[in-house]
Amino acid sequence: MRMDEESKIELREDEMEDTPAEESAEELVEEPMGEGDDDVLARWEFDEYPRHERSKKWYMIAALIGAALVIYSLYTNNFIFGVIIILIALIYFLYDLHEPPTVECVITSSGIQVGNKMFKHRDLHHFWIVYKPGEVQSLYLRPRLWSVPRLGIPLQDQDPLQIREILLPYVRENLKEDDEPVTDFMARVFKL
Repeated sequence: MRMDEESKIELREDEMEDTPAEESAEELVEEPMGEGDDDVLARWEFDEYPRHERSKKWYMIAALIGAALVIYSLYTNNFIFGVIIILIALIYFLYDLHEPPTVECVITSSGIQVGNKMFKHRDLHHFWIVYKPGEVQSLYLRPRLWSVPRLGIPLQDQDPLQIREILLPYVRENLKEDDEPVTDFMARVFKL
């Protein structure tokens, strides 16, 4: 995302250090927000996981790869690997049968609530926004605790510049990260 040079806030290397180990993951999440607790600065809904439109060709290629991996597992007597491949195929099949649940994201003056989890601003190390029209439009949050994974939130029809302006007073922006994580890119490209 391109912005004016004077509006950029660079993260210094000394700001990138981890927080003390005595903090627990329980302090970061699982804190439902009650109505009227804080000023709601932004609110939107998104699907819990992306629902990809897959062609018959995609399913045929996936079935061939899955079958080849199961045959390989039998050939090498690695039966657990074969069972794992079958379970992964079953999970994808079951996910395709159902519509993804809708999750609400609420940005308030004290934190960001995603579904039933509250991430307080003070517990977030930094954020970055990836905006590539037609491809990806997401907000990424990096918690201070190394044990809590980064969180990607689709922005849907939200204005990324407005979301950025809302978050800047509360959380640092990391301008060094300007692309989506490799795992998200691969999942999007291969429709996983």
